[in-house]
Amino acid sequence: MNVSNYVSGLPIEDITCAVYEQDALGNSTLLNQASTFDGVFEYNFLAKKNKSYFMTCSIDLEKYKMIQFFQYVDLDKYQMNEFNFELVKYASLNMNYYNSSCENGNDELRYRYYFKNPYGSGYIYIYSPYWDGELSKKGCISQIGVAYHQVPAGTYTIEWNVTRDSGYSEGSDTFFVGNGDSLTYLLEY
Repeated sequence: MNVSNYVSGLPIEDITCAVYEQDALGNSTLLNQASTFDGVFEYNFLAKKNKSYFMTCSIDLEKYKMIQFFQYVDLDKYQMNEFNFELVKYASLNMNYYNSSCENGNDELRYRYYFKNPYGSGYIYIYSPYWDGELSKKGCISQIGVAYHQVPAGTYTIEWNVTRDSGYSEGSDTFFVGNGDSLTYLLEY
């Protein structure tokens, strides 16, 4: 099994993994448990008839934000099993909104923000992947707070549209939050 940082591609050490043997009654026996070294956990075993095998891995959730991680994996006892796990460290994000051109209570802001996949196509949506009104603000809104949310470190795109009695406007912005960093973002519209 290979464990790497999702953003940098570098190996991650100290992910604890274990391999278990299970009988037909569901009783499990630990065969091996160790932490990854240079991002790799490797264990060879001789499979027995009428037994099944599985692997579990655990991480320090205070240290990493999971992007893709299987807590429980069934192993095929008749072939070599290889798995890749990708983790990324936490960052903290505080989103704030300010309607600086308020006309009246009919003003509406709709927005979404997402994380760009650095190793492939597509995006990982953090909030509101669709314009479904889930993340919207109506009226003369000023939401300035101190609430931080844990998000994967990396590059984000925020998109918004504003509807007022006088018309419609839209915009977008890109920003970066580094490993372990805290960022306050103000969307002024």
